[in-house]
Amino acid sequence: MDISMVMEQIKEILNKYPSLTVNEDFLIISGMLDIVDENGDFWDNYQIEIHIRDFPNRFPILFEVGGKIPKNVNWHIYSDSGSCCLTVPQKEIIRLF
Repeated sequence: MDISMVMEQIKEILNKYPSLTVNEDFLIISGMLDIVDENGDFWDNYQIEIHIRDFPNRFPILFEVGGKIPKNVNWHIYSDSGSCCLTVPQKEIIRLF
């Protein structure tokens, strides 16, 4: 994993979403994420954690940690890990390679 590339992209994320912070030791981005549509209208916000792993070969792991989203498959939350389903593995592989 190219740490300098990861940190460069994390800086871009923090500039766009200033309510998020990063734990550089564990490569975890966390904080409150506002959901805003293309018109700038606020819809909701979620307390999240993003765990960076094997970048750029895999997507980060996303967790909603504020308890707003039920922890079950109907809400696209894996019951074994509590992480959010971002896409199917096949689409992730196509997108990354």
